[in-house]
Amino acid sequence: MKNVKWRAWVLAFTALGCTRAGTVPPPAETVTVAPPAAAPAAAEPVEPPGDSPDALFSAALPSNFEGERTSRPPVRVGALTLTGPRSAELTQHEILARLGALRKCHEAAQAKTPHAGGSMRVRLVVLGSGAVKTAQIVQKQASLDWSLADCALRELARITFPRAVPGTVEVAFPVYFAPNP
Repeated sequence: MKNVKWRAWVLAFTALGCTRAGTVPPPAETVTVAPPAAAPAAAEPVEPPGDSPDALFSAALPSNFEGERTSRPPVRVGALTLTGPRSAELTQHEILARLGALRKCHEAAQAKTPHAGGSMRVRLVVLGSGAVKTAQIVQKQASLDWSLADCALRELARITFPRAVPGTVEVAFPVYFAPNP
């Protein structure tokens, strides 16, 4: 909720033409034009917004503005646990490079089951050559569809990591699939 309010303020300040944080344009002056004596009285004049930030914010937004929807990314990878002589940054980079393929698995599962989502913990055993020797699901949330978990595991097994010192490295991490709202 905090993030939405912050973005809304940035939008409001941008729409009002503010260039720096803390500079708010002065409120508009009230101008009332008296109708001609012979013409019927016009509707009440529209008052400009007050000096409060909420009034300035609501005046800067279009009338059909519903707010920016912020949601979690459809697929996220949690913190890595490494055992062995391999760079955590490079390992994480290679795993994150497969997020597009994981998203495709998620979209395919949601085409069959609209609210497909959940989480699983994956363990990869990586050889010194960079190839994945084994990929397995260590833990799976009951709500996670098996076809989604299997597709994601196949995609993660295809990763080729940079060469490292001889030996094997174990990498464990959670993968989160957000369900459709």
